[in-house]
Amino acid sequence: MISTSDIKTILRITGSDYDTYIAALIPVLFCSIVDYTGNSFITDLKNYGSSISFDADTQKMEDSEEAFSYFKDDDMVLVRGSLYNDGHFLVTTAIAASLTIDSGYPLVTEDSDTYDEEDVTVTPYVYRCFIPKGITLIMAQMVSFLLKKFSEADTEVSSEKLGDYSINYGTGAEPLSATDFPASIIRGLNAYSIVDIG
Repeated sequence: MISTSDIKTILRITGSDYDTYIAALIPVLFCSIVDYTGNSFITDLKNYGSSISFDADTQKMEDSEEAFSYFKDDDMVLVRGSLYNDGHFLVTTAIAASLTIDSGYPLVTEDSDTYDEEDVTVTPYVYRCFIPKGITLIMAQMVSFLLKKFSEADTEVSSEKLGDYSINYGTGAEPLSATDFPASIIRGLNAYSIVDIG
């Protein structure tokens, strides 16, 4: 998975001033990339079954059948078919019985009792993802763009007033989507897009 240190290395950032900001951006930008490209970056490796549960207190995905043995530390995984936990998650520690998830990717508690209460049949699938190195470079470009944008926003006029008229230019904190970035970055993402022909 893409780490803060990967982004800092590419951008030649040596200090730690932006570490928290970059760490917070990575999951947000990754979701934007997945939304834009339609590519979940999943591999053939998956685990599924009603034996899978999710614990928000411990930040763990657990499998009573201990079928997570092929997953590894630092894997990115995609959950599908759950009630509340569909999406991408970063694994910090993988053992056969559980995957511990990075705190930047919060889980919602969900177990077999939850499935019974909702009166639905639920079979969560957990897929291992492969993130191409090119996506790391594109994400670094996105981070660089945002760092520059927000540093410029600190020095720009955010609003003006003349008599009874006023205008607000925005705060720079608007929601992010991949299309908010320059065309050169978007062109890089196009190589990873999946075309829906159905």
